[in-house]
Amino acid sequence: MLMTIAIILLVLWALGLVTSYTVGGFIHIEAAPKIRPLSG
Repeated sequence: MLMTIAIILLVLWALGLVTSYTVGGFIHIEAAPKIRPLSG
């Protein structure tokens, strides 16, 4: 039982990590060209 909970938490953590990296990278790629002309 405890092992099942541990595995579920690990999977959720990994998914969260991958999602945050993917979304963060996507936002960076999408937003950088739009922000650069304003700041530069």
